[in-house]
Amino acid sequence: MLGNSSVVPWEQGGCLPLPLGSIHITGACSLRCKHCYTDQKPWKKHLPKEEAIRTLDLMAPFVQSFSFMGGEPTLHPFIAEICTHAKHNLGKYVLMVSNGVVFPETLMDELKGNVNCIKLGMDGVTATRHDAVRGEGSFAKAMKTWEKLPSRIPVMCKFTLNALNLHELRQIVSFYRDRG
Repeated sequence: MLGNSSVVPWEQGGCLPLPLGSIHITGACSLRCKHCYTDQKPWKKHLPKEEAIRTLDLMAPFVQSFSFMGGEPTLHPFIAEICTHAKHNLGKYVLMVSNGVVFPETLMDELKGNVNCIKLGMDGVTATRHDAVRGEGSFAKAMKTWEKLPSRIPVMCKFTLNALNLHELRQIVSFYRDRG
């Protein structure tokens, strides 16, 4: 399926290569979002690199793509190596879900060509709404990441609808489409 050039990539409105293996790569996170279940976990550890690679290898025959989640995957010290293994050694579609708050340009460069798409978790089209859920300053930091990422890796919005942002529903698509 991945080698079929007629398939429209997911980040361009096509279909995500299924089945998908989701890997909770770390419990560490830079935010304390109101809706997040991860913050309730007693551990904040990273999945060791060797265990992550072994897990990917075991799952590879059964999936077409991998999604790396957390916590915040960009905080994992070996995330670039793990994504590279999934994409290049195993030939899988690689997706990462991030809050966009801690995403250094050096990591963006390391992930370029090794990740098919980054889904940035957003909770509003304004700092007021987004920050009310994710914490003060998180919208501005995520928008800076959004400005820099698309030249390296395609970006999608992962919008979490809740009572605080429900009234922004009509603005969501155009707001994030305008960001590429």
